[in-house]
Amino acid sequence: MATFHIIGLFKVDISRESLALAAQQYEWADDWLTDTGDLTDEIWNWYIGERSEEMMTIALVEAQIKGNFSKNELLNMAHGESDQAPYLEFYLNGAGTEIISYEAAVKAEDRRICFFLHFVHPLEPIRIMQGKKIVEKLVLPNLTTPPERLRPHIHYLPYD
Repeated sequence: MATFHIIGLFKVDISRESLALAAQQYEWADDWLTDTGDLTDEIWNWYIGERSEEMMTIALVEAQIKGNFSKNELLNMAHGESDQAPYLEFYLNGAGTEIISYEAAVKAEDRRICFFLHFVHPLEPIRIMQGKKIVEKLVLPNLTTPPERLRPHIHYLPYD
């Protein structure tokens, strides 16, 4: 089982432009874009209409992972009253300076993971569960601005 150490909790600012840039990164979201690469009015209106509360409480979590790791371990994480789970995760080398694949992350002894959380409550820890039992609590640091090294990789898209 892997051990996680939370490095940072970063505010994610959402704009029409940031959503368009993110949609360009994920093949499943290509229908969110116009022919010129802008976000469609339909998607933007849906997001600001139905997702406005969520927009204010999205954060990126960065954590160091040590030991044997599998993506399935993310399924054991929960945060807040609504049991929010990690979303759109990506992996970094141990220094946090380069994106690596999931396959490379599994093989590495020292690596980082970044993922988004919705409805973040910084005073509530991320719970690691085994069934209904909490086996570990990961305390979240204060919410801050993302460091420059992470900004090119922050491609948040809302779930539907």
